[in-house]
Amino acid sequence: MTKMLFPLTRTSLSTPLLDEFDKFFNEFANSFGSTIRTQQGRNQSPRINAYKKDGKYCIDAAVPLASKDDLDVEIEENLLKVIVKAHQDKEVSENDYIIREISRGQMTRILSLGEDIDVDSAKTSFKDGVLHIEFDAKKVEEESKIKKLVIE
Repeated sequence: MTKMLFPLTRTSLSTPLLDEFDKFFNEFANSFGSTIRTQQGRNQSPRINAYKKDGKYCIDAAVPLASKDDLDVEIEENLLKVIVKAHQDKEVSENDYIIREISRGQMTRILSLGEDIDVDSAKTSFKDGVLHIEFDAKKVEEESKIKKLVIE
């Protein structure tokens, strides 16, 4: 009896389902006045963890198989853009693959940064396939919700 390898394919629901998770996350986070919101494009995007620790906002992006040279991080108008450049290994010929699920295609993730994030304080590091981005929090003065009327 001959055993063969064959890939199980993902359903077409994968991308819309992930988009719905992002939509849910954004709506949930916005209900608490979240300072970091996600925006995904239609291409692959690195998975992230965003959290606040010791008065700093931190973002960890999983970028497996990437090197430091494959990464670009940009901030423009309070949008943080994480870009992983595409390139494929040439060690194995395309015709020699039986299953090919690991690829190094371009990935982009865009995050909206809130007003309470000091974008000038951004620091990045990269270790073990995780890109770490850290921002200082800045104080945003809240407007008073009480309006005092003058009695005439």
